[in-house]
Amino acid sequence: MVNKCRLPFERSNIMSYPHFALADSIYRANMGEAYNAYSCERFINCYFDISPINHMFAMHSTDNWGVASGLVTHQKLELYKESYVACGIDFVDAFKKFIICGCYIYGVRGDKHDKYMVSGFDNTKGHFLVWSFDSVRGLYLQEITYRDFIDTLFEVKTKEISIILWKYNPNNEYFLKLNTVESILSEYLKRGLTKTNKIFGLPAIEIMAQYIEKQVSIDKTIDVCCLYGFAEHKLFMFNRMKYLCQQSIVSQKYIKCAESVNELAQHVLNLALKYNNSGDLGYVRELVFDINHSVDMEQAYLPFVLADLRTAIQIGE
Repeated sequence: MVNKCRLPFERSNIMSYPHFALADSIYRANMGEAYNAYSCERFINCYFDISPINHMFAMHSTDNWGVASGLVTHQKLELYKESYVACGIDFVDAFKKFIICGCYIYGVRGDKHDKYMVSGFDNTKGHFLVWSFDSVRGLYLQEITYRDFIDTLFEVKTKEISIILWKYNPNNEYFLKLNTVESILSEYLKRGLTKTNKIFGLPAIEIMAQYIEKQVSIDKTIDVCCLYGFAEHKLFMFNRMKYLCQQSIVSQKYIKCAESVNELAQHVLNLALKYNNSGDLGYVRELVFDINHSVDMEQAYLPFVLADLRTAIQIGE
């Protein structure tokens, strides 16, 4: 009998959305050197959802969990509470077996439907290793006793307990696809790309700045989740330029350009936090200006990056 099991998990610093952070943590822990190539293709684009209910900015990836790339397999399970109780099925034992088989367990728990991921268990201590998420700490690890954890699953106000099992594929060899990077970066720079209520690319960032101004006039506060996403998008772009330069695909001078935008985005996030603490509208005016300035900066250098990518693709053909 396996007494304890802990799956690889390297905590991501993503603060915008838990599903981004959890997926990133799995790949950081499992991919080794290939992680840099994979992250180079992820979150190139972004969008702003203009629907009345959402009003959100987020990084965008067509394959966030890596299913299409073959990095993971997944299986969704609907565990009906009444049936499992009537049959006397042991949730704790089932979850342990999933983990031993290499499956990360993803779902929601508690009356607020908080997202979680279980990455291990320890019979000696009688607990699961549970990764939770909030807007202040991002991902944080909890050691929760078996019974307490199962109780929180039953607090979810649905008839079933829904979980998704994610299993990393160690046999998958990941290689950078320059055509994908070029195609998505081209879309990011293109104006007028919309899907349903989502506006993509650089215009999404401009609309986010307008939304923040309106939000402040109505709610007197700034939704920092949007700006966490904005700052993370620029950090991914900065890391992308470093990786492409290391691969001799783009010029080193673009690292400095991306670094400047990344630093500006971090400054914008800090200004939002300062405004929420003080109510000083001067911070809002400055951050709106800086957001729009970041668009100008990327419009100035990214077309040259795109040209370098196309040259590299032609040479490789």
